[in-house]
Amino acid sequence: MITFINELGTKEGEKDIYRMARIRERKTRDINQIKCIKDGVDRLLVRDEEIKDRWREYFDKLFNGEEEGPILELDDSFDDNNRRFVRRIQETEIEEALKRMKSGKAMGPDGIPIEVWRCLGC
Repeated sequence: MITFINELGTKEGEKDIYRMARIRERKTRDINQIKCIKDGVDRLLVRDEEIKDRWREYFDKLFNGEEEGPILELDDSFDDNNRRFVRRIQETEIEEALKRMKSGKAMGPDGIPIEVWRCLGC
C-alpha cells in the first residue's frame, strides 16, 4: 500500500489512477446501472433474474407484436431472380458475432449496447 502511494506522484502512478477511474466508470455503465425495473403491472423488480426476464418479455412483445396496432401489408417487390442472392441469417452466425464484439464499445445505430444483447441470451 505504501509503495502504491509513493508511486502516485510518478508518471506511471498517474496512468494507474486514470486506468482505475476508467474501469470504475465502465463498471457503472449501461446494464450494470439498472438496479430495478417495473413489470407489466407496475410492480418493482429488483432481483437480477427478474430484471432479465422482464427485459426479455418486453423485447419479445416489441419484436413479435403482441401489441395491437395497424397491420401493414407490404408488396412482394422481391422477384425470384433476387431471392437466390439472399439467405436467412443463421443463429450460429449471430452467436459468433456476439462473441467477437468487445464490451464497453460505442453502441450501434439501434442504441442498444452489446452487453444488453448478451444478457438477453441472444
